[in-house]
Amino acid sequence: MADILAKQVPPALLKNKIVLLGTSTPGLRDQRTSPSGSVIPGVELHANIIDGILNHQLIGVAEFNPLLLLLFTLISACLLAVFLPVVSIYRALLMVLLILLLLLAGSVLLWQVYWLELPVAVPLANLLLIYWLDSLIAYRNQTNSRHHILNMFGQYVPQSVLNIMIKSPDNYSMQSKDADLTILFCDIRHFTRISRQLTAAQLALLLNNYFDSLSQSIINHQGTLDKYIGDAIMAFWGNPIYIENHPELAVQAALDMVQRIEDLNVFLRSQNLPAIEIGIGVNTGTARVGNMGSSHRRTYTVIGDNVNIAARLEKLSKHYPVTIVVSEAVVEACPGRVFRALDQVVLEGGEQLITVYTPVL
Repeated sequence: MADILAKQVPPALLKNKIVLLGTSTPGLRDQRTSPSGSVIPGVELHANIIDGILNHQLIGVAEFNPLLLLLFTLISACLLAVFLPVVSIYRALLMVLLILLLLLAGSVLLWQVYWLELPVAVPLANLLLIYWLDSLIAYRNQTNSRHHILNMFGQYVPQSVLNIMIKSPDNYSMQSKDADLTILFCDIRHFTRISRQLTAAQLALLLNNYFDSLSQSIINHQGTLDKYIGDAIMAFWGNPIYIENHPELAVQAALDMVQRIEDLNVFLRSQNLPAIEIGIGVNTGTARVGNMGSSHRRTYTVIGDNVNIAARLEKLSKHYPVTIVVSEAVVEACPGRVFRALDQVVLEGGEQLITVYTPVL
């Protein structure tokens, strides 16, 4: 620098050159902080800028940044809104990570090829915010679906079945449909005579314990409790969750009900109440199941000829020295269980002669 000022350097040596004169001594206070975090002399910053201009490697900010970021945000929001509700939370997270990688890859590509800076902090934050909001909405919808399932089926099906339904609530509804079902009817024999012997309080005590005990048999064997009709209990198997061996489960529930009646009678006698006998009818086949009724009151129930057959089998049980009467369809559906033929009858309202059975313990 002193040689140049003293004109001791030949001018030809500097022809067509860019010469920067500056200081590097910290005491002269020409120290600047670079983007990399290090402190360099101010003249070196000028040198880097000039080098970038000469070599066409000057870093710039893309003029289309605002439009590009808005477009990216809209596309990512739409993708998450469409796919998040229909995929699992882990797949949704994988999708978000993939979009993040694409954004980062695009940023690196613009930098290396065009020396353009694409700010990624804002779109990354937007993407994570959208994912969080969509996850929150999905969680709310899932919670609402679970409550909907509980409200619809909570009083009909056991908790074990509800737990399965809650995992995929969209697969279940109360809309009526034809289904392969097993229907069970249970009734107290000579109930009219018994009720005339009791006060209202005694009758309520008897029925409450009777319903509570026998309903537990249905619940324990994955049955759907349909309704109480006077002193009768109506239940079915095969819906809302289809179970392959639902006829077998219904027969097991019926046998368990017989055992529970023996235990219940011990309690009734201790309360100075009369012992009771029951009759059970079981049939399997196609029936209509769903939410039925009027605009004032609806209930989840089953209807059809096979339902009527189960009810008539229950009434038929009082003519034989057995508690449980089942149809031939139930016997065919339970090949691993032993049944004893009772009779060949024509059921009320029927035309064909059918064989009725009772399960052998």
